[in-house]
Amino acid sequence: MPGDKPEVLAPSGNMKALKAAIAAGADACYLAGNSFGARAFAGNFTDTELLEALEYAHLFGVRLYLTVNTLIKDNEFKRLYDFLCPLYEAGLDSVLVQDLGVLKFIRENFPELPIHSSTQMNILTPEGASFVKSLGVKRIVAAREMTLKELKAIKDTSDVELEAFVHGAMCVCYSGRCLMSSMLGGRSGNRGCCAQPCRKLYNGSYRLSMRDMCTLRYVPDLIEAGVDSFKIEGRMKNEYYVASAVDSYKRMIEDYASGCFTVEKAFAEEKRLLDVFNRGGFTSGYLMNERDAVRDEARREKLIDSSMPGRRGVPVGKVLGINKGRISFKAETDIGKGDELLIDIKEPISLTCGSDIKKGALADIPSPDTKRISKGAGIYRTRSKSLTGELESMISSGRKLDIDMSCRLRKGEELSIKLSPSKCDKSSQGTFVTFLGDVVEGALSRPLTKDVIESKLTRIGTDGDFNVAGFECEMDDDIFVPVSALKAIRREALDKLKSKITGSYRRDPVGRKEPDSVKTLDMPDNTSNTSGGNVYSYDSELHVSLTSPSQIDEARKIAGEEGRNIDFIYFDYSGFDKDGAVLRETFPESRLIISLPYVNRGDYSAYDIMVNDIEEGTADGVYIRCLDDLAGILRFFRNEGSAGRVITVILAGSVYAYNTFATSFYKEMFDDYDVELYLEAPYELSRSQVDAIMYPKGVKLVRPVYGRMPLMVTDALSDSEGNLRDDRGAVYPVVYSGLSKYNVIYSADTLKIKDERIRIRKYDLTTELRDVSYTTGHYEKGI
Repeated sequence: MPGDKPEVLAPSGNMKALKAAIAAGADACYLAGNSFGARAFAGNFTDTELLEALEYAHLFGVRLYLTVNTLIKDNEFKRLYDFLCPLYEAGLDSVLVQDLGVLKFIRENFPELPIHSSTQMNILTPEGASFVKSLGVKRIVAAREMTLKELKAIKDTSDVELEAFVHGAMCVCYSGRCLMSSMLGGRSGNRGCCAQPCRKLYNGSYRLSMRDMCTLRYVPDLIEAGVDSFKIEGRMKNEYYVASAVDSYKRMIEDYASGCFTVEKAFAEEKRLLDVFNRGGFTSGYLMNERDAVRDEARREKLIDSSMPGRRGVPVGKVLGINKGRISFKAETDIGKGDELLIDIKEPISLTCGSDIKKGALADIPSPDTKRISKGAGIYRTRSKSLTGELESMISSGRKLDIDMSCRLRKGEELSIKLSPSKCDKSSQGTFVTFLGDVVEGALSRPLTKDVIESKLTRIGTDGDFNVAGFECEMDDDIFVPVSALKAIRREALDKLKSKITGSYRRDPVGRKEPDSVKTLDMPDNTSNTSGGNVYSYDSELHVSLTSPSQIDEARKIAGEEGRNIDFIYFDYSGFDKDGAVLRETFPESRLIISLPYVNRGDYSAYDIMVNDIEEGTADGVYIRCLDDLAGILRFFRNEGSAGRVITVILAGSVYAYNTFATSFYKEMFDDYDVELYLEAPYELSRSQVDAIMYPKGVKLVRPVYGRMPLMVTDALSDSEGNLRDDRGAVYPVVYSGLSKYNVIYSADTLKIKDERIRIRKYDLTTELRDVSYTTGHYEKGI
């Protein structure tokens, strides 16, 4: 843990938000440049602003983490290298990554730069945490779906720093697993461009729109669970949101540390934050859930506000009367003059309160468009003028670095001034500067006094970054130094101290490389690529994935249409123990693959089934959909070997191999085992984009050519959730996994690609036998 208390980690979408976070007491901030971050539509920072942000944060001992948490293509690594070089040298504290190819690239090119695994990696288990640590990750950002027990389990069993979201917006889909924005509108969340289709209407309501998270009342539980960093979401939010959230969580952490935390104080802070931003009130998310809890409508409603997708505000009353351009209501809380209100109707009406209204009073205020307002309509405060004023004061005051100043003024000697930070924290311990000025002369008249010297040397001004907390002066009587000289030495000494503090973070240059010598642009020795295109030297194959034995006849039809036998049959792990023997008898010439779940929450019981089936020859391999299961499989191979036979391992497109660094990294992981490795092409990449990736020799590429695409994997819906219909009439099947307790939302249209050039073709049968509404997905255009 960074220090004795958990770190409060603040979002910074621009320089205003960064300074607000630091003013409010943030220990660290995360931010992005104009490329490679998962919030492409935040303000973000230019390259010059990033360097300025580093210098400003480091002056106050605040750490800066850079998001590089998108999936990256081969032709972007040179730009990534050039982007990171100056930041690395300036002392960037860490990078957050999603792409294992990017992880490998940074580890090899910037070996001293700490790496944090983004929540986009979707790590949910101690096994997964230990795995990514072995790859070079210092800290994992836990998935928002994790419970307090699961967080504690990771901390208890994995020697890795743990960062958890504690406040802000929540995704309805497991992070890194959402393809809905990409497939419906071409804006990929994996590329930082999510269009938030989860905030749209489905079945006539906003059934996928998550409430905002707030965990102030659970601060003691999070600390005792061992969470090292409290992460606040919101790089697209303004500086008031950032400052208020940081301030509230710092207060509760300090209260806990001093033994005076109470739930009542936490509720008061929560009420304050509701006035800044919320969506239908706050939720504690999944934090206090039990994994085996009933997934009913009551649970869903605690997580999701189906009535409105955006900012709602704080409820202040309901319309009781409407008369001649005015509305009346009973105030449910104090309302201040200048507060902004919203009347919740189909097209909401905004207005500003013209006077103070006490709680319980019957208010009568003017309102536009009263003909559109009905009795009973909710009234919400969307902005508190007084709270905004408090936050503006906090932000404008800024953060100051307390320093001690001592000076020496002896006749005939050079004026000297020594500056050092008052609080010797890690960032400034032992840092001091001494600066020499003009020679001190004897006074002919009006000698300088100590009060005058102190006044001139300590008058830094409200806009400065320093505050003189301690002052000492050693001086002769009857001396003279021009006031301008005192001001000059103060200014130059402060500049020197600032440079020394921020300079202590700098690293040695990495040694800039010419474009053609950046490692990722060199062709790996063991690839099958020749001059810009993959040469798929292996034979063609047919793969078919089933979810039920009832689809066996459909699989036979597919084989007939393809004019060949099925080489691989995939079947879900939850039913393999019961149906595996039937599949083996039905498809004696096919290799049987156990499909592991979309997410793993620490249940590795499937591995017992898998080991038994592989040893008995019922199964021939596994299909892996998440990094937690990749970690489990590698542990299985380390401990058990390959049972004296070659085992097939197929990494799903959701494990993401977007670049050559990733494909070679996956190959390296299995080099020591008797494994036949396949990589499935991601749904988001076009044929040409996939062909631009180099695949190592011995690795085969699988391309899905048929099936409904899994757009979301979610833990937020009820287990009886029906299909979802959007406002255009498209219907998205929702399938509950049962054993793994999650829902998969599938595409309305079925992927169907006809391209005889594809060597290994995969058909996915899900809820259907065969469909009539088809799409080619991103096969032609990609992202």
